Amino acid sequence: MKYRYNFKIRFGDTDAYGIVHHRNYYNYFEEARFQFSADIFGFNVESDVKFPVIESSCIYKNPLKFSLDYHILEVECRIIENAKLEFNYIIKDKTSKKKYAYGKTVHVFVNEKNKMCVEIPEWISKKLVDSSFVV
Repeated sequence: MKYRYNFKIRFGDTDAYGIVHHRNYYNYFEEARFQFSADIFGFNVESDVKFPVIESSCIYKNPLKFSLDYHILEVECRIIENAKLEFNYIIKDKTSKKKYAYGKTVHVFVNEKNKMCVEIPEWISKKLVDSSFVV
């Protein structure tokens, strides 16, 4: 399933050269992932289950610069190893579709007692299976 998150680059996200600082790509990934989780899973900060990041990576293809235009962050989510979620990200220009970066985060689930879950909660896996649309 692909999910599209529109965002603008803030001036404060850039370095002295006017290019988005590498740490901010992870902020964009997190914003998109949180919105995806809210829209698709119905997740909020009060949920009993959390899914912390255990692995992350980003491959920078082209410099992302400050702009008043919107960019697209495509998010894909899948279940891996029975008890983990993998989110894959692509940052694109909304008009030209030029690709700027590819990212990935891997997550485990912890319950309300901060104990790691050995399987993905059924309500989450069901939402992933049922959600074969593009937002």
